[in-house]
Amino acid sequence: VIDCGSTGTRLNIIRRGEDGVTLQAVSWEEYRVPFPGYTPKKHGYNRLETTPGIHNQAGAGDEGVRSALDPLLLWAKEALAGHGDPAHTPILLFATAGARKLGEADRNELMASVRRVLSSSGFRFRPEWAKIVAGEDEGIFSWVSSNYKLGKFAAGDGGVVNMLELGGSSLQASYVVNGSDAGAREVEVLGRKHGLKVQSFNGYGMNDAFNATLYHLLGDTAGGLEGVEDR
Repeated sequence: VIDCGSTGTRLNIIRRGEDGVTLQAVSWEEYRVPFPGYTPKKHGYNRLETTPGIHNQAGAGDEGVRSALDPLLLWAKEALAGHGDPAHTPILLFATAGARKLGEADRNELMASVRRVLSSSGFRFRPEWAKIVAGEDEGIFSWVSSNYKLGKFAAGDGGVVNMLELGGSSLQASYVVNGSDAGAREVEVLGRKHGLKVQSFNGYGMNDAFNATLYHLLGDTAGGLEGVEDR
């Protein structure tokens, strides 16, 4: 699964259990295959990543997209050698707020290039497996993955935690509400249904908010937060 965030493009490996249902995230270090140019100091997080965010390649065509994806795809092929034919290994790509804030023409062009690159990657791919996710869906993914990681679903609704996710370009607030609450989404995890309400705020991510603050302090309102009047 390729996560195209506003600050970088990351590769995540998900292993299917022997039961064919269970899924488990696998640390890239388990494969003992070095990632070119990787250093903890440079990357900041222990993850496979290319920078900057793939939305910066809008208008650069397939070659621009390849510069973001090829290092990750080449690493995956080497790491997964001996684990079956890559043509049987599905690859999915989800882009978030960095791509959402592009104009429609740039979004369409970028995703067309992404689909062409992944179609020729050697992995199993379908065009619908690459998409720009809505802010609400991004919040749901964050809420589900965090609560699953914390083991909260076994405790029922009373045991889950609400989430405030601060990305580079957007902010998502995800919290459990009564199922009859207007705007609530029904999310089913491990056979249990949860009423979830998500609010997404473009421009309130860490990097965008920091930049907007600088613009404001310098008297340039052009970089202000989305939907917020200058005061």
